[in-house]
Amino acid sequence: MNLDEIEQEAQYLLVEYSNYVQAITVPPIPVDKIADLYLELEILYEALDADTSGSIDLNKGLIKINQNEPLKRQRFSMGHEMGHYRLHRSEFDFQTLLLPIFIEEATIICRKNDASRREMEANVFSAALIMPIGFVESVFQNEIRKFPKKVSEQLIVGILAGKFDVSKDAMSYRLKNLGCFERLKQSDLFDIPTNLF
Repeated sequence: MNLDEIEQEAQYLLVEYSNYVQAITVPPIPVDKIADLYLELEILYEALDADTSGSIDLNKGLIKINQNEPLKRQRFSMGHEMGHYRLHRSEFDFQTLLLPIFIEEATIICRKNDASRREMEANVFSAALIMPIGFVESVFQNEIRKFPKKVSEQLIVGILAGKFDVSKDAMSYRLKNLGCFERLKQSDLFDIPTNLF
């Protein structure tokens, strides 16, 4: 899948949850409720080994999250595992249908240094799910309007990370990938003459 398709799939999940369970009108996104109440996935918080953030058993519908990691990381991991569920489940369903011996292999363990296609797609899905493009751009614009002079990227990242309940690193990557800082540099928004104040 390409990045736009993954972004769309995350948006579809948010719309489905909003339509069938409860409308999401402001961040942070309730990832645990989406997994539990809409996707009907069981969630277990356990002490996993240090390089494992989470896993999903696609046959059992069971997500395990490393309880030893910071809560913001746990939220991202939850979105990541839901990404595997939405994006990759059909790959395993097909294998299991053809060869039942694969039924035991339908667990995806997410290790921190794994750069496989599936892991990268699940990361993109998680970012799109917990930091939806529409919400991010709206909150970004609202926050930068509050500052009369040029404001640092670090400050904006910190403010938005707090509102979305994500790490500063995750928010920084998301804002850069959405081109928010680039558009900001191209605009005259912060080039307001200081003698007006």
